[in-house]
Amino acid sequence: MGSGRTFRAASLGLTLMLFCRPGAAQLTTAQEIYERAISALFREDVDMGRPRTVYVANSSDTLARLPDSSYQARSWDNGSGPRLVWGDVPLQLRTQFRDIVDHSSPVAAANLPPNVLLSGGKSSRRTLVSLSPIAFAPDSSQALVYVGVHCGGLCGGADIVYLRKANTGWIVAATFPMWRS
Repeated sequence: MGSGRTFRAASLGLTLMLFCRPGAAQLTTAQEIYERAISALFREDVDMGRPRTVYVANSSDTLARLPDSSYQARSWDNGSGPRLVWGDVPLQLRTQFRDIVDHSSPVAAANLPPNVLLSGGKSSRRTLVSLSPIAFAPDSSQALVYVGVHCGGLCGGADIVYLRKANTGWIVAATFPMWRS
């Protein structure tokens, strides 16, 4: 009788450990958005592959200017259909994004994916990423985030990443290139 209780207790403990343990599939909304946005930036024109661990500068860069409404995206929903332009992003979301990047607020470490760490600043010898806080549409179905990478010398770039919520999670709908070096 004692061994039955021990077995049930061990089963319950194993079940709780499997379902309550944070895993890659259990990222928070912010972590998932940052993960997708960072991956999109390294997939585009940056002259290096994504490092195993990404270090984020402790303060986000501010944008000197935002695109005009006719500015064309680099990539779009799985390559199907016409390329999006900045004006296709809902005005309310673009306005909220403008307000966020104007204030250059830092990103909380808790919002970063597990393989992304805050760094002391741009003086580091590591490849550093700059992130803005995330702007969400009023219904939380769309988001915008600024992502830049500084890898030294003539290596780096930045995009505004436009994401949409799908049944399977967040997808990159478009990337709007801001600069490349």
